[in-house]
Amino acid sequence: RYVKPCACLEVDMLHVKGNLAACYSCLGRDEEALALRREIYARSLALGISSHFLDVLNLAVSLKKTQRHTEAASFLREQLPKARRALGAEDDTFFRLRGMYANALRDDRGSSRDDVVEAVAIFEGLSSTARRIYGESHPLAKHIQDELEAAQIKLACF
Repeated sequence: RYVKPCACLEVDMLHVKGNLAACYSCLGRDEEALALRREIYARSLALGISSHFLDVLNLAVSLKKTQRHTEAASFLREQLPKARRALGAEDDTFFRLRGMYANALRDDRGSSRDDVVEAVAIFEGLSSTARRIYGESHPLAKHIQDELEAAQIKLACF
């Protein structure tokens, strides 16, 4: 007879699967990582896990690594308002979700000029915030500036 494990054991299993997905990703097995991250996200949402926005971020990273930029942008567009309400505008996870959304908009081959304009605007805001919080020489501030410049170059191509 099957006995359903307690929720804490299920949460522990999600953590293990998350570690496995990270290992798959490091090994270049991105499709397998994506499948696990989809499962983890769905289950953490169903369980009402308060930290599920990290699962959102991890799933978005996997979508990006597998070149599913349109899906990543659509998914993140839906998640960003929820994350902002739950985490706040200054939260690190929300900050990273916005950056991932801007990346998805910029990197999609089918992105419109308006998509890239939106990506540039997001990166400009993130760049300003990163410089204010971390300082101009911080690696994150430099990374965001590089992302902004890449988006500006793509915008100039339109």
